[in-house]
Amino acid sequence: EQGEAMEKLAADMLDDPEAVSWIVRWFLETGNGERLLALPEEAFLADSAIFSSRLQVLLEIEKFAEAEAWLRKGIHYCTERDLDATRMYQTASLAHALLQQGRWDEAAAAAHAVIAAPKATVIARIAALVALGRLRARRGDPGVWSALDEARDLAGQFHVVRAEAAWLEGRDRDAARDAAAHLAPAVAARLVALAAQLCLWCRLGDEATPIPDFCAQH
Repeated sequence: EQGEAMEKLAADMLDDPEAVSWIVRWFLETGNGERLLALPEEAFLADSAIFSSRLQVLLEIEKFAEAEAWLRKGIHYCTERDLDATRMYQTASLAHALLQQGRWDEAAAAAHAVIAAPKATVIARIAALVALGRLRARRGDPGVWSALDEARDLAGQFHVVRAEAAWLEGRDRDAARDAAAHLAPAVAARLVALAAQLCLWCRLGDEATPIPDFCAQH
């Protein structure tokens, strides 16, 4: 069977991260994600994208205890190598895995650790805030919407930065396309600063994007 052949190929090529990455993508794209769990764990540790693929499978099939164990290995690996940004993202994911196991205090501690960390990336902060918002909602704690609103605002700024980065690389159309994909929710929520910035990148990419009235003076 092709899946078994790919498992053997991956096991034989553990020293080639590029080859392992290609094989991992094949498993995910062909609906064979669970086969990743049969591969040696060392195949996943040295590359954050490959690490995340195994985590993705564990979360999708709701093996939260195994996901927690896998994340703790990743966090240890990153701590030893001072990979702070990756460690923070994995800690945010750990908050989610703990939350799904009903370990609310531990989940809150993990989420707060990321939110308070100066080196946490925007993506890590968003994941931590979403986990914290969900935890507060389930436990009946105050501050549900402050966490979720902050996550929404950070997500919007992330898309603005992506559009700007594409434009700076000379990819005007890609910048406009990325901005346009997220403009409607910003307009619907009347997020003035975010909508105005997304409109800017749309128009710089030659999109005939009308400026909402509430953004006209921004």
